[in-house]
This record gives sequence, C-alpha cells and structure tokens, in this order.
Amino acid sequence: MGWWWLCLAVVASVAWADDGALRGAGGSPAFMDEHPSVRMVSEVVDLHAPSGWVTARFVFRNDGPACTVAMGFPETIGGMTTMAYGPSLGAFRSWLDGRPLRRRWVATRGETERYRGFWQARVRFGAGQTRVVMDRYRDGGLSAEDDRTRQLTYVLRSGASWRGPIGDGLLRVHCDTRQGWTYTSRPASRQVGESTLVWRFHDLEPSEDFVVRWRERFECLTVNGPLTRGNARTDPGDLSDQAADELPARTRGQLVWMTLRQASRELGLNFSAWPKPDGYYVELHSGQTMLQMREGSRNVLAGGHVYRLREPLRREDGWLRICLQDLVAPLGGTWRWRTDPWGLVVDLPRQAESAKG
Repeated sequence: MGWWWLCLAVVASVAWADDGALRGAGGSPAFMDEHPSVRMVSEVVDLHAPSGWVTARFVFRNDGPACTVAMGFPETIGGMTTMAYGPSLGAFRSWLDGRPLRRRWVATRGETERYRGFWQARVRFGAGQTRVVMDRYRDGGLSAEDDRTRQLTYVLRSGASWRGPIGDGLLRVHCDTRQGWTYTSRPASRQVGESTLVWRFHDLEPSEDFVVRWRERFECLTVNGPLTRGNARTDPGDLSDQAADELPARTRGQLVWMTLRQASRELGLNFSAWPKPDGYYVELHSGQTMLQMREGSRNVLAGGHVYRLREPLRREDGWLRICLQDLVAPLGGTWRWRTDPWGLVVDLPRQAESAKG
C-alpha cells in the first residue's frame, strides 16, 4: 500500500508509495489497473518524523497460477519542477522473504504528472504462494507549506494496483516531540502515548493519501487557562506574534528554552533591556513584582530574594535565551506537564497575571 511522501519544497515534492504491479517492465513502467491474481494481504509501515526513516512490510498472496510480477516502488513528483528524473530516495534497501532483493532504478520517459520512476524487481510467485516484501529508506527532504509548517505524505493510492482491496493496514508515525511540536494527520489517526500516531484500516480500496503535518514551534503551553486538545495555547495568545527572525522555542527533556523576549510575552511580563559594557541589564515587570538579571549571570533578583537560573543568561544569534520555567518560581507560580492532552501548564498568581490586561 502507499508509501510515505516527503515533499522537498512548496514547488517540488517527491512522494513515496506502496509497491505496485507494473507493466512495461524494462521500458517506461506504468501501473496496471489491477493485477489479476496477486493481492496485498497486509502492510505495516513505520515512519519516523521528522527524520524521514521509513520501514514498510508488505504481505502478498497469489490466488492464481504461477506468475512473475514486475514489482515497482514508485517515486512521485507533484507540482512544477525542473528536477532531474533520477532516484532521490536515500539508502533504499529491499528484502524478499528475509533475503536481500535487488532492485534497479527505471526512470519514466518524458514528462509525467505523477511518477518520476520506479525501484523495480521481478518477483516469482508459485500458485497459491505468499511472499513478504520489506522496504527501508531514508529521505533528507521535508516539505514546507510555509516557513514553519512541515508535511509528510504517504501515498496509499498506488496500492490499488493489486487484486482487490488491501486486507489489513497499520501505519505508525513515530514523532519527535522533544521540541514541543504538535503532529496531526489526515485521515485522523489515534495517538498512542506521547509520541506515536496510529492509523488502522481493513479492506481498503485506497482513493487518497495519508498526510502528517506539524508546526516547528512550541504550541503546547497554557498560562492560567484551560488546556484543550486542538487549541493547546489559549493564553496569552498564539505564538504567531513571534518575530520572523526570532529563534524558535525548543525543549530539552521537560524544560522549554526560548528567547527572553518571547518568554516575557508568554508569561505576560513587561520586558526592558539596556546594553551595558559587560552585557545587557534586564528588568521584567509583572504587577508589583520586578525581576532583575544581567547577561552572563545565573542570578535573578525578585522581591528581595535571589533565584538561580539553570544556565547563565546568554545570547544566541543575538537573542537572549532562557529556560521558561526559571521565570515561574520568581513570579510565585508553579508549572507541570500534562499528558492528556499533552502540554506545559503554568499557573501564576492572579496579581502577576494582571499585567496582561
């Protein structure tokens, strides 16, 4: 069934798809409408986002007489492109019943709307024989809908070239959630744990592809407000107000690191900074509370008490960076991670929150 598709750019995208039955082997390969006797019993696909490693296991059965099938794993081009018609999958390997299966690259001839070529192999089926094909590859490219939205598409429609529907399918997306990115899919999948999306199907005649999208920004924060699925950040606003050149938020374990200016916005603080000979002097105001700190120091002075940062306040690409949680204690607040829905919850005293109004 369909393989995952990693788009390279808005104007040029490369898609990966299920092994399909081909005609025209050795020339310009193309899909048959439907193979007369070989059907796909099942497929299990594991995709790792955003790294692009994919492993797929297909089980085929021949319900007819002995035959030899030209089995092709297609690479698809979408949109306007001037890319060369050569293979783009990285580290592509294939196995047949546990043994290495040699494939060769066969390019389509001339302009084509969908397929740039196929990784092709000839597979012999005995009468009533079941065979298992496994493919593994990596692709370094990611699609970009805009400057922060990424997309990964697994092409399902190519699985329609086998006899009948695809029996059973399991698609698992293993998501890197360390940066706090939020992953969604179409068709909608079920989340298992904090970092895996699962989609199952049975007797599917594929007519659309499976798409995973994520935003490369930290959108899983709420301050003194409800945390709801699909709208994790309800207060103090969407992170879309982040400056175009501002460094994005990142997580390290359970800690969230971002620019000091963004952290001030998230917590509703008034931010002021003055350059000094030995670095910036910073004041953050929230109601009657003032936080004072200096570049290069780990100390935060608040209400006559000294609090310690996990790391000295330093600049990265011109931006002062800080751990968001390091500002919560000086404000008299608390923070915790919530698992369902997943996100960072910060509770501040109402006096501190009044500065947001």
